[in-house]
Amino acid sequence: MKVVGRGVVLVTFGAMVLAVLPAFGGGGQHYPNGAEDIFSGMAPPPGWHIVNYAFYYDADKMTTSGGDIDIDLKAWAEVFRLIYSSDKKILGGNYLAHIFVPYLDADLDPFGYSENGFGDLIVDPFILAWHGPTYHATAGIDVYVPVGEYDENSPLNLIGRNFWTFEPVFAVTGMYQTGWSWSVKLMYDVNTKNDEFFNPVTGMHSDLEPGDEFHLDYAVDYGIGKNCRLGAAGYYYKQLADDELDGADIPDDRGEAFAVGPVFMYSPSQKVHLVAKALFEVDTENRPEGNAYWFKIIYSF
Repeated sequence: MKVVGRGVVLVTFGAMVLAVLPAFGGGGQHYPNGAEDIFSGMAPPPGWHIVNYAFYYDADKMTTSGGDIDIDLKAWAEVFRLIYSSDKKILGGNYLAHIFVPYLDADLDPFGYSENGFGDLIVDPFILAWHGPTYHATAGIDVYVPVGEYDENSPLNLIGRNFWTFEPVFAVTGMYQTGWSWSVKLMYDVNTKNDEFFNPVTGMHSDLEPGDEFHLDYAVDYGIGKNCRLGAAGYYYKQLADDELDGADIPDDRGEAFAVGPVFMYSPSQKVHLVAKALFEVDTENRPEGNAYWFKIIYSF
C-alpha cells in the first residue's frame, strides 16, 4: 500500500465498508448507493411484499486527495426486504413499514482481508406514501441498527459498522402517458459515534464519528410494450462534513461519487417485477472507483 500521509492511512484502513456496498473513505456510508431505480417513489399497494436485492461490486483503485491507491475489492451481497403496506390514511398518505436484512461476502486485496455474514439491519416503522395522476411520493426515516458482527481489534470491518445511522428519505416518481417516467430518491445521513474504532496509526482504540452525508438514486426510463421498461439509472453521493477522530476533524477525507448505467425492468405479472442494471462509477473522490451489477426481484402476495 502506498502511504501518503496520516489522513490517507486513516481513510484507507479506518473508514469501514458499508453493510451492503463496499466503500471506504469519509462518511459512514451505511446505504448501498444505487440500490433504487425505476418507480422508486411509488409505494406498493396494500398488502405484504418482498424485495430481494442481489449485487456484485468490484473496484481496482481508491481515489484519495494524495493520489490513487491500487486495490482489489470484490463484494457479493443479498439483501432481503419485507414491506407492509396499509390502506390506512395519515396526512393524506398511505401508511407503510419495512425492514432490510443484508448478507455480505467481501474480499479486499492487497490486504488479504475477507469477511462474510449478516450486516446491520435497516428498519423504518413509519413511512407515508402519496399518489396522484402523474406522480407518486414516499417519505420516512430509515434507521440503521448496528447488529452486524464487529471486531474491535480489526482495522477493517466489512459487515458491522458499530454505529447508528438516521436517514430521512424522500422519493418521488413522475409518470406520463407518453411512456416516460423518472424517479429520484433523496437521502441525508446522520451518523452516531463508533467508540471502539481501531486506529491503525496508533494501534489503540479511538472514537470515530463519520460526517453527515447527502446522496440520491435516480432513473429515467421509457415503457417498451406492456411489460418492459428501459432507461438509465445511477447515483450521486457527497459527504458534507468531516469525519471526527477523538473529536478532531480528519482533513481531506470527504467522499464524493457519481455513477450511471443502463437499467431494465420486466414485469411478467402485476405481482412480479424483475430489475437488472449495471452502474459504472465515472467520478469519485476519497472512495473506491468501480462497477456494480444489480438484480432485483419484487414479489407481492
